[in-house]
Amino acid sequence: SFAAVSVSDGSAFVSKSEFSSTINNISNRMAIMENTLDAKIDSLVSSYLSRNGIWNGDKQTLKNTTIGWAGVKKAADDVGYYRYFNYTNTNSFDMSGGAHASYLRLIKDGSVSNKEIITSVSKTGLMLFKYNRYFTSSTTGYSSSGWAVSAGNNTNNNIIGDQVGLVLSVVLQLTINGAVVFSDPQQLIITPPAALSPQQIDNISSYFFVSKGNKILANVVNSSNPRNVVCLGGERIGYFFSVREAIVY
Repeated sequence: SFAAVSVSDGSAFVSKSEFSSTINNISNRMAIMENTLDAKIDSLVSSYLSRNGIWNGDKQTLKNTTIGWAGVKKAADDVGYYRYFNYTNTNSFDMSGGAHASYLRLIKDGSVSNKEIITSVSKTGLMLFKYNRYFTSSTTGYSSSGWAVSAGNNTNNNIIGDQVGLVLSVVLQLTINGAVVFSDPQQLIITPPAALSPQQIDNISSYFFVSKGNKILANVVNSSNPRNVVCLGGERIGYFFSVREAIVY
């Protein structure tokens, strides 16, 4: 009493539902084949690159992680130096003794020459070199202490503004065979009187090409120029550099 219903109406005729089912089946099978093929290609390419050391980062052995410091410091051998609160103030403090003896003029100090960072690069490629840069009073790392600077002179006569200035000019250089492959110049122009705060910048990235066996050296070049400036807080003002890691791809 009930008629049987079939999707197929015979080999000579294809219904709309049967055609749609066939197309969906083919589409699904093609998607599976494409995904399988993509996975096989990805695996083969990854295996080839890894086997041949391409885009496979090789972490380098660091001989030194501390590069060094450069900037300005108090000239402890000064006597009879005067500190001015401003350029026109006739009042000054004799710093040859007493409570103001620590307020001494600033002189250029510190540098690094050909410090060995990596003895021998392990392979040829693109080097990712990561380092830290601190604006600090410490010669060994970061310090949170701030400073103040003011005009100063070794007589009790007033000095004018163009006779006073503090330029902190420090450059980090990385070299290979005497050639500079990376440079990080820092120049800070300060007009006394001024208050200065420390700064910490970690994980700075630089890139340059290297060859297997290269030796990486570091310089910290100091071209700072303090003119008739005294420091009211802290012993030093400058930049400190250290290495985090180096990877060749």
